Amino acid sequence: MTNQIPSLSYGMPNCPSCERQGLVLTDKEHVACIYCDYKRDFSVSVSPKKPQKKVPDAGEFIFFLIVGLVLFLLLNS
Repeated sequence: MTNQIPSLSYGMPNCPSCERQGLVLTDKEHVACIYCDYKRDFSVSVSPKKPQKKVPDAGEFIFFLIVGLVLFLLLNS
């Protein structure tokens, strides 16, 4: 019995450093390139935080509701 590596139709991902198809998983949290010295640790989050949308609170909603109701009553009288 010989040890054969099954061929993958999609290939290996490109390395961002040398741009060759050589990225491999070294363990669950680390990736390395077999052609150059590129290594990346995925246990540390590097992605920038997205700004959160401001959710209006109930106080602002009630204020604008009362102002709108007062303006409606003033214009209809």
